[in-house]
Amino acid sequence: MEIYKRIKELSEGELETLLLLLDSELTEEILIRREESKMGLKEKGLLTEEELFKDLHV
Repeated sequence: MEIYKRIKELSEGELETLLLLLDSELTEEILIRREESKMGLKEKGLLTEEELFKDLHV
């Protein structure tokens, strides 16, 4: 019951973040893209639009 109360108190943004984190495939994709971004920054280059949005099925 305590968890339910806390979830009801979340802001819209916090709830959206929680829902994203509960989707294991999406979380994995976010982590992969984060690592790719870090590597790109280390190489002092930017990701292309294609690299950034690859495998995005919209």
